[in-house]
Amino acid sequence: MQTVNIHEAKTHLSRLIDQVANSGGFIIAKAGKPVAKVVPVNAQEAVTDGPFGERAVQNALRYLIDVAGSDNGQARRVANFLLAWWNGDDCGHFPIADLFGVDVTHMTTIIGFLGQHEGAIYPDAFARKAEMIELVHCRRDFNND
Repeated sequence: MQTVNIHEAKTHLSRLIDQVANSGGFIIAKAGKPVAKVVPVNAQEAVTDGPFGERAVQNALRYLIDVAGSDNGQARRVANFLLAWWNGDDCGHFPIADLFGVDVTHMTTIIGFLGQHEGAIYPDAFARKAEMIELVHCRRDFNND
């Protein structure tokens, strides 16, 4: 691992950060003695932990499914959010005005998680397909007359 002095680190920080992303890390030394190590963030750690990590999404999704299946004032709006995420074309899209009548904390967790990923991730990825199907049966009328 490359060692750089403090002056070099300050002068070439941008280049050194690019180097971390591409080939590992570096050590910053003061008076020739190592004082800090700069290494890449573990990508799996970043995706799993934190306010928009997989654990937070699991908890948020569990909470939102419970609310959507309940008989309270937020249930319909939360169901709209979940079903629009799961399959907006068939289940209807989420009217943004529905945010005014709900506690958006858990929705924000899911939106933050989705914003970290390229490509689509749906509730099925969290082993919630059966619950989402049940939610469709409870909250949507798909009679084929």
